[in-house]
Amino acid sequence: MKKLQNLAINLGLTVSTLIFAVTVAEIGLRIAKIETPPPPREDSNQELLYTAKDPNRGWAGNPNATAFWQGEGIPSELKMNSGGFRDYERSKTQPENGLRIALLGDSFTEALHVKLEDTYGAIIEQRLQQCPVLKDRKVEVMNFGVQGYGTAQQLMTLRHHVWDYAPDLVIL
Repeated sequence: MKKLQNLAINLGLTVSTLIFAVTVAEIGLRIAKIETPPPPREDSNQELLYTAKDPNRGWAGNPNATAFWQGEGIPSELKMNSGGFRDYERSKTQPENGLRIALLGDSFTEALHVKLEDTYGAIIEQRLQQCPVLKDRKVEVMNFGVQGYGTAQQLMTLRHHVWDYAPDLVIL
């Protein structure tokens, strides 16, 4: 009987300690406002880059916005294209004998911390254009990355934006 009583006491203490720890962690996270998504980023002029609400993705880049990144990484000019993505302006019609690659991703793909020509998408495009096998093709690597996007938002981007450009290859 005493063993059962000790087991009940130990189990009760363990459960109440666990509940207490989770409660303290939850309160700490709420005080630190970690449960909310990060606010839209701002440029040096305090103009929001992400002001466009998107019914499918939650938020989107502001089409044709221009700002200057001064945060971590290399200071660089940020330009959004007419679709609200950090990329060069692209025609929805694929060039004749073209090869189109669409990149979907989050902040690593969007790459605010480097110049546009130094993003991995731009480097892939440059290297593929130099490839002897593709010498007669116009290679375009399109950047559809947006900071903070998860897989579901990337899927919505694919469905509502990427397919309009008729890519030959999509990389997630």
